[in-house]
Amino acid sequence: MPRTALARIESLHATGGEPADIPIQFDLTVDPGDAPAYRVETTAGINLVDVPEYRPGGNVVIEYPADRPWRVRLVQRPGPEWRSRAETARIGSAPASATVRRPPEGRAFGSVILIGTVFGAAAVVLPFFPDLADRKESAPAITVVVQDG
Repeated sequence: MPRTALARIESLHATGGEPADIPIQFDLTVDPGDAPAYRVETTAGINLVDVPEYRPGGNVVIEYPADRPWRVRLVQRPGPEWRSRAETARIGSAPASATVRRPPEGRAFGSVILIGTVFGAAAVVLPFFPDLADRKESAPAITVVVQDG
């Protein structure tokens, strides 16, 4: 279930131009209410008519999954309660060091680690391989003598 919160617009800039909706990149400070504030970047398609409503220092209503705080989505038409909260809230800026980003992809990142480990092990073992292959010594034979009694 998505969480709803307020966020302060730190900066924004258009990343392209479309006839009706303009993709805008937002740098936001998210105030989750029950945890420390953090920064996040997100892009949203904003209607050309609504662009003046979004300005640095202003507040917006956002939604995000509780387990993925980097997946922020702007709520462009919040209900009256959230709209009122956004208009009156005072959200301080979080430092840039508090920026939350999507972690590396699981499979791709894991594959890189696995391949690196295999190459690292090969780099350690291969220099000794000729010595190991040339050894022709066999273990000494063991003779067992059984005496009857």
